[in-house]
Amino acid sequence: MTNEKPPGALLSVRELRGRLALDKDTFDEAVLALHAAARIVLHHHDFPASLGETERGKLVRDARGVHYVGLALRRGA
Repeated sequence: MTNEKPPGALLSVRELRGRLALDKDTFDEAVLALHAAARIVLHHHDFPASLGETERGKLVRDARGVHYVGLALRRGA
């Protein structure tokens, strides 16, 4: 695709989730597993309490309660 982002660019969790046919739990588990394997970098939301419950639900949330809004491939991954 000509409008794809360059390697290493930040990808929106919401945008990526919308492009994949995965349920929320499967998507979130896959993202967190890729992060644990050092394949991607996750970018957290600075103030998730400012979002409504529905909007927070669209983000990836880890076991510590951190909400992530974006991800990027690690260089060399």
